[in-house]
Amino acid sequence: MSVCAVASDHSLSLLSLRDNKCILLASRQLFPIHIVKWRPHDDFVVIGCTDGTVYVWQMETGEIHVVSLKIKVKVIPKLKLTSIGCGADPGL
Repeated sequence: MSVCAVASDHSLSLLSLRDNKCILLASRQLFPIHIVKWRPHDDFVVIGCTDGTVYVWQMETGEIHVVSLKIKVKVIPKLKLTSIGCGADPGL
């Protein structure tokens, strides 16, 4: 079981409750996080920010694999990812 935490400094942490450790600290977002999507058994986290930027982080290495500016996250539900909304903008 994992917990996702979003902080006011635009960072995101994924924490493993079973292993009692941080799985991922994603801290390079320049704008507030609006939405987070991931599949708990896969290795990627998708973060959508309020400015429309989307970051794809690899959980195992903690590296950013894709940064897309100003795209809509509406295309991502096809991946059947777990979603957590962090804001009120339904356009992202």
